[in-house]
Amino acid sequence: MKRVILHFYLLLVFFLSISCFSNISFARDLVQKFDKGKIDWTKGIVTAWGEGESLTTGKDRRLAQELAKRAAILEARKNLIEIIKAVRLDSKISIEDIVKSWDMARESINQAVDVSSDTRAEVLPNGRAIATLELKIYGKLADEVYPFSPVAGKVQAAKVASIPSREETQPSKPSRESLAIREGEKPSLKEGKTTKGGSAYTGVVIDARNLGVKPALFPKIFNEEGKPVYDYSKVIYPYAIKEGMVRYEVDLNNARWDERVKPHPLVLRAVGVKGNDHTDVVIKDSDIKKLLREDSEGEFLKQGKVVIIVDR
Repeated sequence: MKRVILHFYLLLVFFLSISCFSNISFARDLVQKFDKGKIDWTKGIVTAWGEGESLTTGKDRRLAQELAKRAAILEARKNLIEIIKAVRLDSKISIEDIVKSWDMARESINQAVDVSSDTRAEVLPNGRAIATLELKIYGKLADEVYPFSPVAGKVQAAKVASIPSREETQPSKPSRESLAIREGEKPSLKEGKTTKGGSAYTGVVIDARNLGVKPALFPKIFNEEGKPVYDYSKVIYPYAIKEGMVRYEVDLNNARWDERVKPHPLVLRAVGVKGNDHTDVVIKDSDIKKLLREDSEGEFLKQGKVVIIVDR
């Protein structure tokens, strides 16, 4: 009985310490919580945890600890994959949808978890182990689902009217901007710098609070007539993959000074939301005209210099 109480106490202390530490970022970040983890949409990180114990009996304490760690890591990995499947790709489809319909997608996501995730594990005094796994949404994972998958348009036809293949989304000849960003390099979203530099604005902040907007990897921006003016095809491929199309914030001040759009972003107010999962925002036509006019001078949209403020 004492061991059970001790075990409960140690686990409680561990998870409370994680919670207290994480609350610092929770106050600033858009965090989607799950029973066994979370998605920090502001930082672009998926986190999952697990626990395990060794069934080994005997005097080999080190072996028992390693087996407990392995069990905890395996559970955390399973939880991480389940959380990843909940990530929305757009307003109609999630990663789980393509995993169910495409074996290669499942294998690719599993590989992304194995190759790209950061793992931490520790053994508690009672012999049980706790593990935490983290995976960046952008990078390898985003690349595996961009633009969802070549097969998804067929197998999800009932759910998604048309999903372009990877080949259809890329020009036959790489653009000059794409060639300027070598494979493996992280695109630099330095503040105040745009391609032409003719605009006074260094990006755009869209205030979509009180509209029930949900985060997604590939959201869209529409005008009042329902025409998309910003989607994944408008962003240079390396930026969309390595940095994402948008950054999500929950506070206007943080959004204004987000490294992606500072020091002088254009701030607009969304007037509506679209899509089954409420991931797409609608902006007034007059604001769209201003946005496109400034972007024609600054070319910040193609670099993904977009921040959307949503409800916590």
